[in-house]
Amino acid sequence: MLVTCEEMSAAERRLFSTGVAPEPYMEEAGRRCAEAVLDFFPEPATAEVFCGKGNNGGDALVVARHLKTRGWRVTLRFTGPADDLAELPAKKLAEFLAVPDPPGDRAGRRLVLLDGILGIGAKGALRGAARDLAGRINQLRRDAFATCFAIDIPSGLDADTGIPHEGAVVADHTLSITAAKTGFAADGAVNHVGRLVEIPLAIPVTEG
Repeated sequence: MLVTCEEMSAAERRLFSTGVAPEPYMEEAGRRCAEAVLDFFPEPATAEVFCGKGNNGGDALVVARHLKTRGWRVTLRFTGPADDLAELPAKKLAEFLAVPDPPGDRAGRRLVLLDGILGIGAKGALRGAARDLAGRINQLRRDAFATCFAIDIPSGLDADTGIPHEGAVVADHTLSITAAKTGFAADGAVNHVGRLVEIPLAIPVTEG
């Protein structure tokens, strides 16, 4: 099933308006995304995790915590000061920092990139720090032969139309949470989405 960003956002609003807390869904999404990464990289590696200040960044921080507990060497990159994080991502950052760093010689040299810069709520061209981080992802992927996993959508790709804005992240794998977005099927999106991996969550997208 393909959904628009508004359909996905509306489904989340309906669910959370009933009193369901968003944190368990962030935890489940992050855990399942981490499992998907580990399917491709079962041995500890090195990860750079790129986080925006919203829930997409929070998902990335949950993934980062799970990788860290599995012996990965993890570096976080943010679009701004950590104090600018929304409440729930800030909590996930604290939980990540509470996990001890693994021994320095345990993680391998393979470099994995996690794009949690922007989610489905972002509109328009990449700007400022988000554009800079997207550029770093693409540079590391090209120059260091790193593998990029985009969380839900590649930052800078219009998930409704599939049109990539200038500097959009080029992912090797897109971990699509709950349902794939309509733009993923567009010809222009193929090189940015890469291999689509569905991360199912129990969020009913259609009413009733």
